[in-house]
Amino acid sequence: MVKGIAEALKAAIADPGLSIAAIKKREPLVDEKVERARLELVIKHAIVTDRVRREGLSAVDPDRMKQTIEMVAKTFNIPPLDVAAIYRPDYLPPRAELQLQ
Repeated sequence: MVKGIAEALKAAIADPGLSIAAIKKREPLVDEKVERARLELVIKHAIVTDRVRREGLSAVDPDRMKQTIEMVAKTFNIPPLDVAAIYRPDYLPPRAELQLQ
């Protein structure tokens, strides 16, 4: 499943228009121009980060994830979980398959 998601992300990054066309085929009421702009924004600012360029998709910084977990736990007044309980890199495909070309 993770490998499939990585391949789909790489395909969307390579050709956002093709991704939007696939969505439009499934949901004809989609505004292609709006959705393409939204996808390109997400790709630029949330998916293709400096870290992803260096280390590939699904490369998680454990310290940053710990800070995020603690922030969410504090917000909802719940005990924080350990990073290892949420993120398991051993389920990832080989790093080479997660690299962007």
